[in-house]
Amino acid sequence: MDENFYDCIDCGTENCPCYLAATGDCLVCSRLAGKDYCDCDWKGVCIYNEFIQGGNKINNIREEFEAEVAELKRYGEDTAVLVLDVGKGFALKCSKPGSYVFLKRKEDEEFYNIPISVMKSDIAGGKIHLAVKEMSAKSKRITEEGLHTLFVRGVYRNGILGIKDLIGLRGRVDTERKMMIVTKGVGFAPAALLLNWIGGRASADIYTDTDKIEEELITEYMPQNLNGKRININLRREFEFKGTQHLTRIYEEAFKFSV
Repeated sequence: MDENFYDCIDCGTENCPCYLAATGDCLVCSRLAGKDYCDCDWKGVCIYNEFIQGGNKINNIREEFEAEVAELKRYGEDTAVLVLDVGKGFALKCSKPGSYVFLKRKEDEEFYNIPISVMKSDIAGGKIHLAVKEMSAKSKRITEEGLHTLFVRGVYRNGILGIKDLIGLRGRVDTERKMMIVTKGVGFAPAALLLNWIGGRASADIYTDTDKIEEELITEYMPQNLNGKRININLRREFEFKGTQHLTRIYEEAFKFSV
């Protein structure tokens, strides 16, 4: 079988089989994608068997729940950090790299659901920290002063491009791998969660474009045990005037080979 271009972050988890199995669009199982034969390269528990024996039911549908807004912190004119009390179990699930949740106000329709990356997960305190850039009606609705609760749905993952290549065997950080992380604006949020998950056990340099994010926020949420460098970079200038040449040179120097 040719290597599948698509990746399924839920495959083999408590959320598998999911809606795609029921609609005939499974990204991994060829039988559940409409074929009459099996040609998958999945090495875990058979998804097709799980789905059929389970009575064609979806596992652990992500339900909405109401979470207390423990704190709302503002940075600059249009950036806020929501601290939500979600309980230790949910916070533990949110601690994995690439985690994000959907948020909306209790009285709002589904249309107002907005995906927000988890920036920090305080497992002991049962809280998650979410950076929100106020850009339109949806984002402004969830950062209004005086809100006591928000509806949360999740956890979803794969909020980081290339996450599969950053995680070693059994979902543990590959300590032999050196990482180069490039972020812009609130794209720093998933990077902060990733760096906390790494916990200084692997080398990671982070390049931050602070054009649309406050330095104070980055300083507050940058892990203290960063095993690498933090460098500011202007991505607009890099791409407008130099293309990707500068980033390529940085990459070559960091990893000691040509690309």
